[in-house]
Amino acid sequence: MDNQDHPDNLFRTHYSTLLASLLREFGQNHFQLAEDALQDAFQAACIQWTSGGGPADPIAWLRQVARNKAIDRLRKSGSHLKNATTLPEHVAPLPNTELRDRANMILLCSNTGLSE
Repeated sequence: MDNQDHPDNLFRTHYSTLLASLLREFGQNHFQLAEDALQDAFQAACIQWTSGGGPADPIAWLRQVARNKAIDRLRKSGSHLKNATTLPEHVAPLPNTELRDRANMILLCSNTGLSE
């Protein structure tokens, strides 16, 4: 496994983008779910990648594992997905998914209605 693909390094460099991607899919009202699922995915990466080597695309692997873990948590809790991630009408959608994810994270972090 290349050092840049080590879970610790990926955590530092891609955590916010991965979290924003999950929030886009599951909705801002599922922030804790997305954060917990992503933490679980990084934990699984630390265990699996050290024993069997990392995947060809570690970012895609982390996102898919986090997504699956979030879905599992929702199924266990009996919750339904409620996508509450809507941008105001005056905000034009960004063509690049990564840019859109970062913009959504900025909007989410500036939301004064969120509890600390």
